[in-house]
Amino acid sequence: MKFIKLRKLRVIGLIWLLLGSFSLILAEKQPVSVQSKVDRNSIAIGDRIKYSLTIKYNPKAKLLPLDLGSRLGEFEVQDVKTYPEQKSKKQIINKTEYIITTFNTGKFAIPPLAIIYQDEQGIPKWVLSDSISIEVKSVPKKATDTDDIRGLKPPWEIPGSIWIYIILIGLLISAATGYWYYRNFIRRKPVVVELEIKRPAWEVALQELENLRKTDLVNTGKVKEYYFGLSEILRKYMENRFNLACIDRTSEEIKAELKNGVLEQNIKDRFLNFLAESDLVKFAKYIPAQKKTEEDWETVYNLVKETIPAEPTELSQKQEQLLEVGHV
Repeated sequence: MKFIKLRKLRVIGLIWLLLGSFSLILAEKQPVSVQSKVDRNSIAIGDRIKYSLTIKYNPKAKLLPLDLGSRLGEFEVQDVKTYPEQKSKKQIINKTEYIITTFNTGKFAIPPLAIIYQDEQGIPKWVLSDSISIEVKSVPKKATDTDDIRGLKPPWEIPGSIWIYIILIGLLISAATGYWYYRNFIRRKPVVVELEIKRPAWEVALQELENLRKTDLVNTGKVKEYYFGLSEILRKYMENRFNLACIDRTSEEIKAELKNGVLEQNIKDRFLNFLAESDLVKFAKYIPAQKKTEEDWETVYNLVKETIPAEPTELSQKQEQLLEVGHV
């Protein structure tokens, strides 16, 4: 009887060993794996959480870009940091850190993320990250916060005789009267009017383009923010330079307004082409190559430079002087 039980236990152990080995083989054949974790699972309202996403995949697989936008479930994405990929012959490690927060209390979950990739045959597949529970607590009250009702302070007693205060009030009135007389009759200064000199639209645009170029938005993966800034600079310049309503309008509305012939056809075509390409990045999740971002910066720069009004020549200045003399 004991021999039969021992034999059954050996058979069950062998089955578990085979199942474990089979699961390990499947895990090794899986071309993409994802691991998600946070630095803490319980925070106070408004605290920041570091959410790490590590993707390991076979070099033969093609990993598609992941764009979370500004929200991650109930959490707001405040910052994104992408690390350089660690490459070897067998696998590539892709790591990204997100700084997230929320201003609501309760128990929330960071939803699972779908990591989309293409296998060796180009067939799209995906794996899901784990869902992570986060508890958000309200800020604890301090002991002093409960002291809502406090005792009244004793009345302030006025020391000395009433005549002292009468004399002080008289001195204050005399001093105020003397200052008013000195300011209005003895020391009267001329009124200085400061005039604000408005910078030309092209100077402002060129300066903003240089400032945008010095940022590290493209290298840190913030390509969408880069194109928002580039498009805003060109829209504001066209509005201030040619009196076109461009800032708060869609690309189609701007295209309809340009039918009035304010811009030359070459400038108009390049302007509209840039707006269409930037809309793909801002709203269609298209991620251009770094060389393309530099070419688009050059496009905006050339549009500004080519539309700077020419300075008046010496001949035109003399003609204006003759016209002024003729009018006199």
